[in-house]
Amino acid sequence: MLFGKKNERKNLPVVRRTDIPGTLEGMVPGVVYWTKARDFAPLTSVRAAVSRLNANAGRTLYEVSTDDNGESYMLVRN
Repeated sequence: MLFGKKNERKNLPVVRRTDIPGTLEGMVPGVVYWTKARDFAPLTSVRAAVSRLNANAGRTLYEVSTDDNGESYMLVRN
């Protein structure tokens, strides 16, 4: 907990790290997962991880899509 000059508590956001590639690799093939960006990771980070994993696999192994500008998104492992 941090204190300011007047010894006031400051509520700072909790920093958490998610292993995005590890989580994607643990997905069951054929199952559709819906998740919110605030619960897992930002859409741009997930798209980058999906792109890297697909490039390493040499085919489209993972797909990500959204209907509401990235607030929630759908993940599919083929």
